[in-house]
Amino acid sequence: MSSTIDAQSVIHDAWARLRLYCRSGIWVVGIGVLLVMGLNVQPALAGRYVLNQNPTTIERSFGHYWTKLTQTDGKGEKSITYTYSPAPLQHFFPDRPFATLSMTYVNGRVHSVTMRPYRTAQEKRDDTIEADKTGTYQAMETQLFEAIFGYRPPIYKPLYLNYGSFYSYINCLGNGVASSYSILLGAHLDEGITLTYNPACEPPYDRIQYTEEKGPSGG
Repeated sequence: MSSTIDAQSVIHDAWARLRLYCRSGIWVVGIGVLLVMGLNVQPALAGRYVLNQNPTTIERSFGHYWTKLTQTDGKGEKSITYTYSPAPLQHFFPDRPFATLSMTYVNGRVHSVTMRPYRTAQEKRDDTIEADKTGTYQAMETQLFEAIFGYRPPIYKPLYLNYGSFYSYINCLGNGVASSYSILLGAHLDEGITLTYNPACEPPYDRIQYTEEKGPSGG
């Protein structure tokens, strides 16, 4: 039994890494390894292609986008944010019935995925999310990962904290995925929870080093 579980873990990690990068060379090598191993791989282990994917690929899993907003930052770099049906979130967050789901694209590829976990219609109208009393969101981060990618995150390791008027957190969920969020004045979750690619969150995970620093507004 233990050998079967270990084999499944190896396959799960291989598929997850292929899903995040999807580069042709890596894909061929990865498939070759799995075939040589002679193991029966179930499609559910592959998860979903999301980060670095184009709108057409995303539509297959999340449906056609609801709204589209184009923005340009101070450096002249353009990004496009699409909102999607929050239906994929409802199973994981039944206590957040007004949650929203959006993805930001840079150069036509998904750069980040954001959930705003509104509890009530009033919170959504005011765009103000009351922070959890614990001030931590580990359960929500891991559930969001599963809702988006289709499998449980391999790890949960704090990576970075910037503290002051805003407490801004970055945590590693594994396979190159980081989650981030900020809490304003200990009272509000600002801008929701976001998933992005971060090379610091690639295995081996014992290399992950936690750092923190004080923001300009002080501690």
